[in-house]
Amino acid sequence: MAYRLIRKANSLICSVLLTASTLVCAPLLAKDNQRQPPPTAEDLRYGTALYAFYQNNYFDALTELKVGEKKGDLPNHKAHAKLLEGGISLAYNMDNTAADIFAPLLKQHLSDEDQARAWFYLARLQFDRGRHTDVSSSLHQIDPKAISDDLHDEFRYLAARSELAAGDHEGAIQMIGELDDADWNAPQYWLAYYHLNHAIEAEASGDWQTAVTNFSLIADELVANTQEARALKNRARLNAGLLLIKHKRYSEATDQLRLVDYRSTSAADALLAWGWAAMQAQNYREALTPFTYLTGFFSADPSVAESYLMVGQIYQKLETPSHAIKAYQKAETYYYKELKRIRDIQSRLTNTSFDELFDVAQQAGDDWFSHADTLPDNANTAWLKPLFHQQTFQFLIKGWQDINKLENNLISAQGRQSSLRYVLDAQKAAFTKNTETQQEIELHDRLQTLQKTYNSSVERFNSAQQTGDGLALASDDEIMLWRLVDRAEKRIQKLAPHNKVRQQQRDMVQRVKGLLVWQAAESYPSRRWQAQKQINEIQALLQEAQHALERANTISRSEHRQKATLELERLETETKHELLQAQTLKARYEKRLKQQAEDALNAQKKRLEQYLLETQLAKARLHDDVLFNGQAEEQYIP
Repeated sequence: MAYRLIRKANSLICSVLLTASTLVCAPLLAKDNQRQPPPTAEDLRYGTALYAFYQNNYFDALTELKVGEKKGDLPNHKAHAKLLEGGISLAYNMDNTAADIFAPLLKQHLSDEDQARAWFYLARLQFDRGRHTDVSSSLHQIDPKAISDDLHDEFRYLAARSELAAGDHEGAIQMIGELDDADWNAPQYWLAYYHLNHAIEAEASGDWQTAVTNFSLIADELVANTQEARALKNRARLNAGLLLIKHKRYSEATDQLRLVDYRSTSAADALLAWGWAAMQAQNYREALTPFTYLTGFFSADPSVAESYLMVGQIYQKLETPSHAIKAYQKAETYYYKELKRIRDIQSRLTNTSFDELFDVAQQAGDDWFSHADTLPDNANTAWLKPLFHQQTFQFLIKGWQDINKLENNLISAQGRQSSLRYVLDAQKAAFTKNTETQQEIELHDRLQTLQKTYNSSVERFNSAQQTGDGLALASDDEIMLWRLVDRAEKRIQKLAPHNKVRQQQRDMVQRVKGLLVWQAAESYPSRRWQAQKQINEIQALLQEAQHALERANTISRSEHRQKATLELERLETETKHELLQAQTLKARYEKRLKQQAEDALNAQKKRLEQYLLETQLAKARLHDDVLFNGQAEEQYIP
């Protein structure tokens, strides 16, 4: 069950609204990845996992955490790592795994913030399972002062949702009231999601006016400055419009539906609903506007297909048979073309990968489809829009994406293993010749050069420290300038007895010398700091070179090389086995995806065939009326 949206199967929201437009259901972690990491990541593996996590690559983050746990690479961040792993598991609907993580954590001695986060995650898990009493109990275990800023709004949201689900509307209002108007535009949109769920639950209980009020509140207050906000705003207007149509409030429904952004994926459904509202109100000329817009500017779409039929029927209502016949002819052409497109897709389903047909491979940083108000940019997906908007189908796609990524990672690992085997074979050949490798020679030479540079720098620095000589750390250019001044002084002294030196020349040399002395005194602290920094950098390079030489010497030893070869063989076997498992699982996902796509395409094909039949029958009747009855037609320009 979705954390943000609770869908009721027997409600209009599920049967009409969601199949037509689908409410946004963002993943749990999309909001939790705003939290700040610990000030320092003392374990490299944990730092790598955090980096992947904040890049929205949750699968890589989970992989790093599991590897780190197995190898014992997380000694300083065990609690943080477990919380992160539990949060990711919860986002992937691995409820049992998440529960197994949080329950033991709460028995450990944790910091106040970590304990609050663990209780919060547990409450979220309990909410997903419908255990609202347990949710309230878990939330009461949390010290509000220990809740970090990134969880503050979500904590209020979860508490309000729990109160709402338990029927305590006053408690829900009190809790959600702690979120101010600024939270409408906060990146998390918790306030908007609260009203969205309130609307769904109100409609399910028969209070459709409250549902419309909450949908309208989202549409009016939310600023559409992100994809997620635009999706929420457009779909809230669409859902409000559909509810108003259901209760015969056609004028109000039209006002809502006209404001839907006609660049969004809700556009076709909103236009269709607008047309239906106008038809039900017998405003046939107004109904032509959205229907003709749909048929003129949209291509393959279930709503477009219905609109083609509606245009002809409206012209019949307006008693303009020639316009109706032309509309039916246009619709007939469209239905034939789209039926051919669907049959072509179905014929390719058997021998073509699902990704190649529908372009669902996960892009970098794009972890969930439902975050955006768009479908994959692929013409073949148009007739599968209702299917792509189903949460269960999105989870299937997400599973396929994860397995596909795992397969690519394993193939990449095989490539690295091949490279490592090549290196080991080359080292074995070099060792067989019992000669020092070229790499070791180069590393040894580099080590000697760095050692000489380091010794010289340290000696120079120590000398400057002892004498306090400002020139001891001078640059080569400054030393050369000093030498020029020194030579000028000596030449003046040599020429002075012969009266060949002017006083102006003596003064100039003294001024230059004085300036150099002043500069040396002023820049000495800076030079000393730069010299110390240079020594530290050379020392780091020296240590790195020593380690590199040690590694080169170690790997050239037979016993270590044999151990590395055996480990590589084990990894190759394990990787091959894991790759086979991943490919088998991917094939299962692909089969399920294709089967659901086939079923959806069959349903769309059946619908198009029905529309085509109705179109042909209507056109035939009109021809008969004109032919046998000589029905006159008014001149009507839509």
